[in-house]
Parts: sequence; structure tokens; C-alpha cells
Amino acid sequence: MGYGAPVTAPMWVEPEPDSGRFRPPLAEMPELEDVAVDTLRRKGTLSKSLPPMPGSALQDLYFTNTKQIEAQQYTNAVRNAFNISRQYKKRSEAIAKARNYQAQKTVERGDRQAYQTRRKRQTQANQMKKRYIRYFAREKLGVGPDLYK
Repeated sequence: MGYGAPVTAPMWVEPEPDSGRFRPPLAEMPELEDVAVDTLRRKGTLSKSLPPMPGSALQDLYFTNTKQIEAQQYTNAVRNAFNISRQYKKRSEAIAKARNYQAQKTVERGDRQAYQTRRKRQTQANQMKKRYIRYFAREKLGVGPDLYK
């Protein structure tokens, strides 16, 4: 099995024409472009657009500079996007600040509550100690409440 069309006849190659004195003269060769590296590098940098048409007094839209309009639209779009992202950032910072404030207040409140609880327990312990002393004086020693206080 071979590639391409099947060959059933010998291949025919046309002979080259004689290079004799009756041969017609060759056409003029076209001028070759300069293909130096610097030339190729600068090839795409030249401006290919036409100069802007002068606008009329009415500023009709057929003779305006579209590149300038597109640049202004792009600048406005970037400005709006930056403004939106700035608002998101500001909101996120405000939320983070509020969360930090709440966490700080929770810790401080917990410290205050712990202090109040310790004070309350200490007061209760002192009261229990005094009750026991009164109980001991009354029941074990026989001293009345009028003598102890």
C-alpha cells in the first residue's frame, strides 16, 4: 500500500528551454526591501492611521476623533472600576474595624465580669466565714448574738 495516486505511466519532466541568443530579455527585477533587524523592528511602530478630519462648528459626529473618544471612554471605565473597588475596600475596612471593636469589647466585658464574679465570690466567702464564726460561738461556745457582732 503506497501513498498518493497509483502510478501507471512513466513520469514526464518538461525539458528546460534553451538559453540561447534568441531568448527574450528578462523583465526588470523589483527593488528589494531592506530586511535589516532595525528595519523589521520599526516596521510595526509607524502610525498607520490617517490624520483626524477637522470638526465643523456643529461638531458633527462624522468628523470626530474616534481614538480620543475611545480613550476617554476607557479612562472613564477605569475610573469607575477603581471607584467601585475603593468603595468595596472602604466597606471591608469598616466591617473589620467593627469586628475588632466588638472583639475588644467582649474581652473587656469578660474581664469586668470576671472581676465582678471574683469580688462576689470573695464577699460570699467572707459572709460564710462570719456565719460559721457566729454559728460556732452560738452553738459550741454558748455565746449569744448580743455579745458577738
